[in-house]
Amino acid sequence: MGVGTKKEKEYYENGVEVIVEKFIDGILYGVPFLNTKEGTPIIATPHYSTSDKKGNLITNSQKRRTEGGMSIHLSKDKHFNKKLISISKKYFLHIQPCDYARIDYIVEKSTGEPYFLEVNAMMNLGIHSASVKSLLNCGFENYDEIILHILDLGFSRLNK
Repeated sequence: MGVGTKKEKEYYENGVEVIVEKFIDGILYGVPFLNTKEGTPIIATPHYSTSDKKGNLITNSQKRRTEGGMSIHLSKDKHFNKKLISISKKYFLHIQPCDYARIDYIVEKSTGEPYFLEVNAMMNLGIHSASVKSLLNCGFENYDEIILHILDLGFSRLNK
């Protein structure tokens, strides 16, 4: 075990596993994807979330909407969106087979550099989620159409 904080050492000594990551002062971005029967993914508009918490940290309570202070926004920066989408396509192609996912990043405030955070293969598809908001901005008419698209992908494999 390397040098860590007092809290990290306490967890380690008590057998509690933790993930320690470098803190990046930035904004959380997500790029949702839906696959198609043809294998050409539908890429939604990147979105970002902000928080009123120190360091723009987003709590689980904020994500679940049981605590205020978090806002979701569609990214309107076409140049930056193109960059995120290009990077995300590569990740998405390497996680196949997958019907839907969201690629998450922390974008450093001072440099605008995106740092890969995770592939969320079980992204929230709740009607008020950021991913649904992004998908509705890229051609889907309504929430039901998004869900039916995913169901249709699954059903199409049953007959093969």
